[in-house]
Amino acid sequence: MGNNPSKPTEYIFYGETPVQFSHNLLGALEGSSESDSTREKASDLHIAQLVHSELARLQSREDELLSQLSTAPTPASTTNGADPADALALSRDSLAQKVAEIKHRLENIPGGRGIAEEDDEVKRARGEVVNCLKERDRRPLDCWAEVQAFRDVARRREKGFVVGVIGR
Repeated sequence: MGNNPSKPTEYIFYGETPVQFSHNLLGALEGSSESDSTREKASDLHIAQLVHSELARLQSREDELLSQLSTAPTPASTTNGADPADALALSRDSLAQKVAEIKHRLENIPGGRGIAEEDDEVKRARGEVVNCLKERDRRPLDCWAEVQAFRDVARRREKGFVVGVIGR
């Protein structure tokens, strides 16, 4: 405390090679009326203008899309002046038909089993995992082989289901 001065001393470092600026550059810097705050305000103003122009562009695009959607033909207008309730009923019927078709496809997955039913292989693998966990209740990590076998069975079953639904 007593040895150190209370104000830090200022150090000036001198480079080995002199740095010289041209008189034109020094004159331009001294004659410039810009300061850090004016440059910051100018950049803020420029950014605000860019944001405003982008918002205006997006708003015009949104208005254009809304006008296109409002002039698009509706299902009621495509029935050539028929009752809108009839058009709605037609769409309900077609929708019900599509739902029935999808249900039929899901029920007829290759293998003859439905979605919720399990086959014997899945039940066996699940039983092995449960038995292993019961036997080794203090060491559940020892059941990794049974768990992996169950995962493999489930993966094959899932792949078969996806292939049956998609048809690939």
